[in-house]
Amino acid sequence: MGYDRLKLTVPRYDWNKIKIPSEQLKAAIDCFREAGYASTALLKRSLHIGFEKADPIMQWLEDKGHISHFNGNIKRKILITDEEYENFLMENFNSVDKD
Repeated sequence: MGYDRLKLTVPRYDWNKIKIPSEQLKAAIDCFREAGYASTALLKRSLHIGFEKADPIMQWLEDKGHISHFNGNIKRKILITDEEYENFLMENFNSVDKD
């Protein structure tokens, strides 16, 4: 008798109902750009938040194409370009914060 394989599914969020503060998204993107990779663990440590808040942020960034998809233990790549980041800042903060 074999074990049935569990099908893991990633929760999909309705972005019309869930609002993530722009400040948290900016902090997450800044953190990932500085580290050179993206991970939920890094996000949780850097922003001092739990999984319940980190997961929607990661999913939003993935859905928008700013970070790569989850692939096991491989660190996610940062896909957001400098131009996309500047546009994000202009749309949400009306300024461009260049490091």
